[in-house]
Amino acid sequence: MFNLPLPMFVNVEKGNDYAHQFYLQRGFVETERFVDDFYGYKLDTIRMHLTHNVEEES
Repeated sequence: MFNLPLPMFVNVEKGNDYAHQFYLQRGFVETERFVDDFYGYKLDTIRMHLTHNVEEES
């Protein structure tokens, strides 16, 4: 087991299915969807969070 500062938040670009599934499989849950203005570029974004520590993969 490894300890992370909780809660932990990550932002995933909508359409990045690989990253979205990666975080879902590790216990993150989706909290909101929004459009992020990244230096003038509009990015559809999914915010996810983790509220508990997970076991390290072997």
